[in-house]
Amino acid sequence: MSYASADRPKVRPLVDGLRLLDHVVWLDESLTGGQQWWNAILDQIRACDVFAQCVSPAALESEPCTREREYAVALGKSVLPVLIETVPLEFFTSDLAMIQLVDYVEPTQEAAFRLARALESCPPAPPVPAGIPTAPPVPVPYLSSLGDGVRAPTLSLDEQLALVGRLRGSLERAKDRGAAVRLLRHLQEREDLYAVPAREIERLLTVEGSESAEPSDDQLKSNKAAPARRWKADLVRRGAASRMLRVQLSTDVHIVSADTTHNRLELDGQRLAGGWQFGGTYEFEMTDGGFTRAAVCTVERRTLTWDLKLAVDGIVLYEERKIRG
Repeated sequence: MSYASADRPKVRPLVDGLRLLDHVVWLDESLTGGQQWWNAILDQIRACDVFAQCVSPAALESEPCTREREYAVALGKSVLPVLIETVPLEFFTSDLAMIQLVDYVEPTQEAAFRLARALESCPPAPPVPAGIPTAPPVPVPYLSSLGDGVRAPTLSLDEQLALVGRLRGSLERAKDRGAAVRLLRHLQEREDLYAVPAREIERLLTVEGSESAEPSDDQLKSNKAAPARRWKADLVRRGAASRMLRVQLSTDVHIVSADTTHNRLELDGQRLAGGWQFGGTYEFEMTDGGFTRAAVCTVERRTLTWDLKLAVDGIVLYEERKIRG
């Protein structure tokens, strides 16, 4: 069973249930990391009948999970993805999007039966090929590789700009933000730092400092402390009667889905409202660092077309008119 370490509390009951059904399930729970840890995982992948992977946002970002799955595919193993946390479809990797997933987000008896049937339907594993695929190298944590770059003896201008760009992306992930800030500061102290990356680092640290500061009582009441200049909403999926938007606020990212066929509005996969046959306005809240943002989604439904508008704290982030569907 492949999984992201952050998902261990959700994975344990699932594995216990499979063992009660007499399935032999292997986890890397007793291993600590490094080359020996990675070799043991690869040995188990080569020996297994079915490669099952728990799918979640953390797993989709996990380099070990990706390498394990790719190695199982190269060996011809049956791959069984088990969804343990809701993930928007557009976040799936292309290989996972082509495989039938088992929905285990709600660990009900029905979900357990679905999982058991899926396991039983997996074909037997083929023999390990004579020309065994090359084993993937032990994965290095993403920020560790960036840290090696930051501490390199010499860095060209292009290398410095590339490091700043990758660290800029890390600032958008809450779990990586603190380490990314420390690496930017370390990079800022280099004597060979060029002027262009130096200015960008100063800008990033200034913005990050203003957004990560503890909000005052007045700011919490007004919900207007963090700057809105970076807010945006991008269309990530289009249907005749539906739209899915990726909403980027100052620190947090949310997915908003409006579907007039099923008459519902969703925020991050959770249903907020229904009964939109004739359109309407729905007010809800979005988290944004230490703040709560007031969001308003409006659907105007006509005979052949419909309009959609999304505003956050009074700022219109997305508006589309006369959508046919």
